[in-house]
Amino acid sequence: LTIAFWVLGGFAVLDRWTLSFGYSPVHTGLLLFVVFGALQSLLSLPFEWHNTFSLEAKYGFNKTTVGTFIMDRVKGAILSAVLGLPLGALVLWLFETQPLAALYGWLVVTAFSLLVSWAAPVFLMPLFMKFTPLEDGALREAILALGQRLHFPVQEIYLVDGSRRSSKANAFFTGFGKSKRIALFDTLLVGHSQDEIVAVLAHEIGHAKLKHVPQHLVVGLLQTALLFGLLHFALHDTRLYAAFGVGHPSYAMGLILFSLVYRPWSVLLDAPLQVITRRHEFEADSFAARAMG
Repeated sequence: LTIAFWVLGGFAVLDRWTLSFGYSPVHTGLLLFVVFGALQSLLSLPFEWHNTFSLEAKYGFNKTTVGTFIMDRVKGAILSAVLGLPLGALVLWLFETQPLAALYGWLVVTAFSLLVSWAAPVFLMPLFMKFTPLEDGALREAILALGQRLHFPVQEIYLVDGSRRSSKANAFFTGFGKSKRIALFDTLLVGHSQDEIVAVLAHEIGHAKLKHVPQHLVVGLLQTALLFGLLHFALHDTRLYAAFGVGHPSYAMGLILFSLVYRPWSVLLDAPLQVITRRHEFEADSFAARAMG
C-alpha cells in the first residue's frame, strides 16, 4: 500500500495539500507529521488486531478485551501528540534556522530519550499498566535478600496487571536513579515458584551489575548520531524528493521520505546491537545461575 501510494503520486498530493493552508514551515511540517502518522496508524491497525485477537488468541495468550485494545491505541496517540509534536517542532525549527541542525538535533533527541527513560516508570507506564506495591511476605523477603546478597539495593517492588492483556509471564527493571523500580507481572506469580521468580529477578539484576544498560546507551547514541549524519545529507539532496514525485522540497517531507528509505537499511545497521543484546542475555543468564547456586 505504501508503494501504491508512492506510485500514484500520493506524496506529491499530500505535500500540495498541506502547503495550501499557508502555514509557516514548522506548522506545515507538524500537519504533515500528523496526517502521515494517522495514515500509518490506520494501515497498521488491522495487522495489530490480527496479531492480538487471532495469533495470540490461537495459542491461548491473549487476555486483551476490545475496550482495552482501543484505549491503548487512543492513549498511545495522545501520548505521541503530547510528546512527539513539540519534539518534532523543535527538530524542524533547528533544520530551518541552524547550519549545524543535525548535530543539535542529535543532542536534543538524546536528551529527550534520557528524559523519557527517567519519566516512563513514574508517569508514562502507569497510564497503561497498574503498578501495585508487592505485599509483605515470603516472596518480598526473598527478593530483598537477593538484592542484599548481590549488593544491589532494592527498594520499590511492584506487581503489574499484565494478565489484563496476556497470559505471558514477564518481569523487568525500568528507569534509573531514584525512579528505578522492579516490576513483576501478576502472571509470573501465578505460574512460577518463588525460586523461579527470584531467579528471573537475578537475571535482571545481572543486566544492571554487568553494566549492560550503559553499553546499550552508548551504542544507541552512536546509531542516532549516524542517523542524523545521514539525515543531514539526505535532506539537502533534491534527488530524494524527486524520487517520490515531490516538487517542493521541505524538511518535514524530507524527514518522512528519509524514514522510508532508511527503514530497510536499519535492518543492517541494527545488526550489531542485536548481537550485543544476545550476548548480554546469555551473560545475564550466567550471572543468575551463579547467584542462585
